[in-house]
Amino acid sequence: MVGFSTMQTSKSADNGAAKYSAIFMLLVTICFFLSGLAGLIYEVIWARQLSLFLGITSFAHTAVITAYMAGLAAGSLYFGSRADQHAQPLRLYAWLEIGVGVYAALTPWLFSFLQSVYVGVGDFSTIGETSGHLTRFTIALLALLVPTFMMGGTLPLLVRGFVTELPELGSVTSKFYGINTLGAVIGTLAAGYWLLPWLGVTASVFVGVAINLVVAFIVLAMLHKLPAGGRGGLPRFAPAKVQDKASRPDFSDNQRRLVLLGFGVVGFAALLTQMAWIRAFILVVGGSVYAFTITLAGFLTGIAIGSLVYHRFLSKPRGRCSSSWLSGDLVTAALLTAFIGLALLLGLPVIGKLPEWFLAGYAAGLSSDFALFQLFIFALCFCVMILPTLLMGVLFPMVAVIWTRRTSEAGHAIGTAYAINTTGTILGALLGGLLILPWLGIHHSIVLAAVLYFLVAIVFLLGSHGATHYRHRFGIAGLVVLLAVTVVWWIPPWNKALMMSGVFLYSDSLTKNASLGGLQATVDRNELLYYKEGLDGTVAVRDYGDNRALVINGKTDASSVRDLATQVMLGQ
Repeated sequence: MVGFSTMQTSKSADNGAAKYSAIFMLLVTICFFLSGLAGLIYEVIWARQLSLFLGITSFAHTAVITAYMAGLAAGSLYFGSRADQHAQPLRLYAWLEIGVGVYAALTPWLFSFLQSVYVGVGDFSTIGETSGHLTRFTIALLALLVPTFMMGGTLPLLVRGFVTELPELGSVTSKFYGINTLGAVIGTLAAGYWLLPWLGVTASVFVGVAINLVVAFIVLAMLHKLPAGGRGGLPRFAPAKVQDKASRPDFSDNQRRLVLLGFGVVGFAALLTQMAWIRAFILVVGGSVYAFTITLAGFLTGIAIGSLVYHRFLSKPRGRCSSSWLSGDLVTAALLTAFIGLALLLGLPVIGKLPEWFLAGYAAGLSSDFALFQLFIFALCFCVMILPTLLMGVLFPMVAVIWTRRTSEAGHAIGTAYAINTTGTILGALLGGLLILPWLGIHHSIVLAAVLYFLVAIVFLLGSHGATHYRHRFGIAGLVVLLAVTVVWWIPPWNKALMMSGVFLYSDSLTKNASLGGLQATVDRNELLYYKEGLDGTVAVRDYGDNRALVINGKTDASSVRDLATQVMLGQ
């Protein structure tokens, strides 16, 4: 009876520990959602504050993105390498949340101080030259480096804190990555639509601060109640030798490096695509803060959904000793990457249709309700982004599984993969925003991004020795090339006059005129004399009968007849 009672007590304790561990996992997941929400609130607000001395040009926007991503990459790499040696990675995660919150609380005054520093050290004669841009960029980088460095360490620490066996890696990584990105979506919308208009900059910052501190308190409180033992404090942690037992064939070092390099390239292509989409959507929905917020939210939503789809459907093991069909096969990763490139190309004709769809929604009376019309604009943008961004969200946990050799290296592997991908996004922001978009234009920049995805897919295929016969791999690679060339040749360029029609501003007159033969016929009645996609916007010159107009991002900013009196007055 004593033995039975002891065994029953032990079993009850194990059940209680497992139940508490599940509750802890749920709470940490919610906390990481809130952490992503706070992070994007900060990004929106800090970008606005830094614009006071960076300006609102493409240089300024690129500088903020680059500085933000640089901190995330450095933090992910640093804390990823430390996560595997740290006795309690989840406790370190909580302290990072506290550090982000404390620093954010200082930023309203810190950014004002940085402006004063720039006024003191800057040479106003070079304010618009390269030296002036570099000085302001350095200030922005220093201002954002500390908090983003700490943000970058959160994902590898959480993954290392919860992964006990290698087959769990894809599921845990995709769950946390998707939930955090979903929180970022809510943070983007909250900052753009509610917090800044209602509370202002300083109060909005402290909303994020409160979230960070609450998250840290919950994690630390739960860790305090957990039984002693285990690297992260969780009672379900297995011994190291069980953790390191691989349940899938290992990839060679060359294959793993190949995957990591490809992941950096797709990061570059993803950011280039995002910036091109923003430029395209501005022509349709306008350049307001709301339009930018909706575009960013749509991009992040697709990635979050893709990562959660991987977690829910694609990361489950098929059997005792085999991983899921989509967990770590280079051939499958290659096909997925090729599908992303194909989805980008197929989205190009959809973008060309957006002005007509926007005008149809306006004519249907959706604009009478602000919230409904914003939802309609989100749907327009999202229908272009959903498929490629969903597949992008699937790709990250898949790469994490291929790159990670054993559980004891999970933190370092996730941190390295995230850092390499983020480095690619930095280059995408710099080269894409400042060189590629002005040089190639929006349409061809998206084509270039798709081509990069196809090239990565081919490299993955050719590097996947042991998975399929080399003849099959070369055959699939040839089909990928043929498919890419066919789709690029088949897709026509956008109608430039239609994209520059300014449907977001001239909806009333365009709706009235379009009733006589459609929007396409309406814009074709006026001759397009000039069209150029530059660094900060898209410029066109059009003839409207006896009136010649200068159009910037779809809005007429000057004309030879109707606006002439205003221009003369401004000159005088």
